[in-house]
Order: sequence, then structure tokens, then C-alpha cells
Amino acid sequence: MAWQVMQDETDPDTNLPIWLAYSTDSNVSFEVKKKTNYAKAELEKYQEKENKKEKKRKQFGEVLYLEPVAYTGKLPTREDYFKSLSEAED
Repeated sequence: MAWQVMQDETDPDTNLPIWLAYSTDSNVSFEVKKKTNYAKAELEKYQEKENKKEKKRKQFGEVLYLEPVAYTGKLPTREDYFKSLSEAED
């Protein structure tokens, strides 16, 4: 139920809450920001490379997925991520 409410109240074009996305309040404005999704970048590089191979056929049932890899130690936690965001704002 809560998930459905969240979905219903989220603008599909911007992923913002609808009360903000459609607000006519002059105190509400928006800034465009950009982030790099490195997981998506790796997937797109792989797909581009595979598309260049003309003879390779897609295997039925084959699904591409991403597996995070930690080069040193362990993967960062959710808490680590939000902590890094708050530190970046300071």
C-alpha cells in the first residue's frame, strides 16, 4: 500500500513528488544537476561493444545484470553513501 502511494505521488518524468513537480508556488524553483551512474556506464559500454559484433546472436533467456565489485576491501554501505553526500555539501 505505501509503495503504491509513493508511486502514485511521484511524477514519472522527473521522479519528484507531484506536489513539488506541479507546484505553482513562486517560492519553489528547480536546479538541474548531473550525476554519473558508473554502473549504467559500464552496462552501456558493454552493450555498445556487443552491438558492433554482427555475427553474435542474443541467446534466448540471456539477461544482462550488474554485480558491484570492491577493488579494496568491502563495498560501501548505504550509510557510507549518505555520509559522503552530507560531507560534500559542507
